[in-house]
Amino acid sequence: MSFPYEPLTEEEAQKAREFPLLPDGIYDFVTMESKLKYSQAGNAMIELKNRICHDGMEFNVYDNLIGTKNMAWKTKHYCESTGLEKEYIAKHFNETLCVNRRGTCVIGNVAARPKNDGTNAMWKAKNEVTDYVSPDNFQKQPAAPSAENAFAPPAAKIAAPPESEPFFNDDVPF
Repeated sequence: MSFPYEPLTEEEAQKAREFPLLPDGIYDFVTMESKLKYSQAGNAMIELKNRICHDGMEFNVYDNLIGTKNMAWKTKHYCESTGLEKEYIAKHFNETLCVNRRGTCVIGNVAARPKNDGTNAMWKAKNEVTDYVSPDNFQKQPAAPSAENAFAPPAAKIAAPPESEPFFNDDVPF
């Protein structure tokens, strides 16, 4: 038995590498994987694989929480968004706590750009997490996933209707 494949031209191969991107906006996510690694500069970091559902599609957006003073804000915001504030404050936060955590993040797009390696190769356009937000501190934008997504959003405060307006529902079946 041989390996099944269809030969592609270089143009077809490059087009096959393209994938849809999320629009800029605020999204609910779940962290699927979390690994402790070290950056090229030798700093400890937690590499996250966050999954976002939007318009019936699943997107994996990778992010790094880097253990430096300049990037401490992002780790703090991740912990606030995912309910790990107590662990963060007690200095017990680590990569094992991140898996299956749900939260809310701000997604931005990074345009395709050339690699600085002397070749004509290009980095693909991609989504990136620009920040993590606590669901209590924002109003979702229209681009955010709807309640129909596979992942339930974090608990949010739902305002009750004003008492001055009576509630009528004609859709009650008899």
